[in-house]
Amino acid sequence: ILSKEFADSTVTEKVKPEIDIASEGKYFGLEEYGYFFHLFEAWPRGQPSSLLMCAEVLEAGDWQRAFLTASDFERFHAPTVCEVHYPKVGVAKAINTTEGFLELVLYVGSVACKGESTSFKVKNIPSLSRVVVFCDGEKYSNWYIEENQLIVKTSVKNQNFSIFTGFKSQQTKVEPKVVSILSDTSSL
Repeated sequence: ILSKEFADSTVTEKVKPEIDIASEGKYFGLEEYGYFFHLFEAWPRGQPSSLLMCAEVLEAGDWQRAFLTASDFERFHAPTVCEVHYPKVGVAKAINTTEGFLELVLYVGSVACKGESTSFKVKNIPSLSRVVVFCDGEKYSNWYIEENQLIVKTSVKNQNFSIFTGFKSQQTKVEPKVVSILSDTSSL
């Protein structure tokens, strides 16, 4: 994981084949993937499997980037997506913009559920009367307000929502410094 985080492709290329053998990565269930570590169990081990999955999906600097916003207290009162029907639906992106929009990207989490009805909620909207919802660039009307929350009805599919909430994020994008922790990897 660290060699990928610090963009050290030499180390990554040398250790990945060994990790692949030791971790026993394989598909299970309908479309799931995990690491079984030769334990002959029906399901992958949670913590070790999730750490190795990070190595598969993260790019250089992603781990640092996740913690660079640790002092972002704005997130506690910003519009927040909740009650997504995971694992039927996954959230690829949920970002409050400086223009007052909540940008939300949903994807099919389970192919077996594609096309089924689903919904999600957005809480902490400063002015519910100003809400406007767009889906895939078109004005979207299948939503309502209940108990100070926006409830959006949709179906399980890949889609992009842009929801005007009026909340203008004050956060600026911060990039981590990706540096190699090893100056010479030839001995590995």
